[in-house]
Amino acid sequence: IAFAASRAEATALELGTFRPEPAAADILRTGSIGYVATGLRDAKSARVGDTVFRRSDQGRIVPLPGYVVPQPNVYAGLYPLAGETFPALRDAIGKLRLSDASVSAELEQSPALGQGYRCGFLGLLHLEIFRERLQREFGVEVTVTVPSVAFSVVVGTLGDRTERVVRSAAEFPDPSSILHVREPWARVTVLCRAPDIGAVLQLFAARASDAPDMESLSTGRVAMTAQVPLRSVVVDFHDQLKSVTAGYGSFSL
Repeated sequence: IAFAASRAEATALELGTFRPEPAAADILRTGSIGYVATGLRDAKSARVGDTVFRRSDQGRIVPLPGYVVPQPNVYAGLYPLAGETFPALRDAIGKLRLSDASVSAELEQSPALGQGYRCGFLGLLHLEIFRERLQREFGVEVTVTVPSVAFSVVVGTLGDRTERVVRSAAEFPDPSSILHVREPWARVTVLCRAPDIGAVLQLFAARASDAPDMESLSTGRVAMTAQVPLRSVVVDFHDQLKSVTAGYGSFSL
């Protein structure tokens, strides 16, 4: 078999369906919910949404449209509570990435926390689910550092410039060599009560956001949508929103 996007090749060792337990089968038909066991050892070779086909059919199979490589938006450091449990954390992250290839993981060394991983996630909920799975499925307790986002920094001169991705303050280059910096923004929609509009507007203003668009949903309910720097969302936006709305406010990205 072969994968259309990653161009990886493997051998289908076994096919099966979930009933709900895995059960071997000779064929997977349209609508089947099952699995393909291969000898692939790299999670990046098989990603959600990719098209799998027989290698002999290469060139004749049109991949399913709409596939894109998941891009992490939130980064956080995961460190074991005890240094001797790092091998268990390494194995657990490797196994979880087999079923969640959207997570990126790079080894990182912290003077205070020791050896760990710098992981990228699709969002805050994704980060929380991943941390919970580490604990429940593998019994690995971790310390999670404050989430951060990736910046695109262009350095050099007007005639000779290079672009690099920076994920922490320690990675920022000499300010005198920076030509410009780009950061990700998010479209945030807040649902709140009408009496809380003033407090939510102040919260948006404090996060350097655009002026929000407001839409009345029903009596006493308002939806407010604005573009906000992602760095202003990933740290404590949820907690601040709950605080200024007495717990009634919610938001989505």
